[in-house]
Amino acid sequence: MSYIITTDSGCDLSAEYIKGLNVLPIYMKYNIDETEYTDTMQPEDLKDFFGRMVEGKMPKTAQINQVDYIAFWEPLLKEGNDILHIAMSSGISGTYNNGRLAAEELCEKYPERKIRVIDTLMTSTGNGLMVIKAAELRDGGASFEEVGDWCENNRRCLHAAFTTDDITYLQRGGRVSRAGLVLSKALHIYPVMHVNGDGELKVFAKARGTAGAWNTIIQYIKDNGIDVENQTVYVSDAANSEGGKQLGELLKKECGFKDVFYSRIGTIIGAHTGPQLLAVFFLGKAR
Repeated sequence: MSYIITTDSGCDLSAEYIKGLNVLPIYMKYNIDETEYTDTMQPEDLKDFFGRMVEGKMPKTAQINQVDYIAFWEPLLKEGNDILHIAMSSGISGTYNNGRLAAEELCEKYPERKIRVIDTLMTSTGNGLMVIKAAELRDGGASFEEVGDWCENNRRCLHAAFTTDDITYLQRGGRVSRAGLVLSKALHIYPVMHVNGDGELKVFAKARGTAGAWNTIIQYIKDNGIDVENQTVYVSDAANSEGGKQLGELLKKECGFKDVFYSRIGTIIGAHTGPQLLAVFFLGKAR
């Protein structure tokens, strides 16, 4: 008996990296000007994507539906595999629930097989962090049940902190008011967001200037991190790699992380946040 770990492309790991983990992604879709595109997880495609956003385009993302899940999973089940799927937060997307319903349907058709769908209550490279940990456990000999239990038991220990110095895209998506946009531009007031215990992206603080936002993130890590000196911190940027590297080095210095894993925000998350987003992910106290 074997099992396969799958995830969605919203985990914001590159296609090459996730292939190296021996994890299979289901690719999500988005639309620009009524044309449908696939999230390829290829970093080279992101420059064009975010460039079009700067030009004023507003991509719209789509959930993975039940039909998509069934088409993705059924060949794996026929080969004799059980499936552990690590999904984007139910507090952000309906993708998890569609996966759960598809799993129920397939398990009726293949009663000898198991599909377990994990609601990460997290997003972006926070999902990717869980995928990496799950793959490490699998490669260390952990069973299907053991890996699934670890994911369920530790999902609220995943933390995220996001900020951006251009909230235009958050305002267009309804996460920031028009008045908030005007205030941000006039006074350089930037939101700092996290993912709460229900897996929802929420503004928890506002800071003046980039330095203020980064200091807020540092304090959030100090308040919530556990054993950070033995942790790798995950830093993701949308189209702001220079800012990502500066923030990563600052977190090593100020918080004591042993290492930094750099990644790019992909098209699915980036469609809602814009090109200047920076995000930090780590393990800590239960949310």
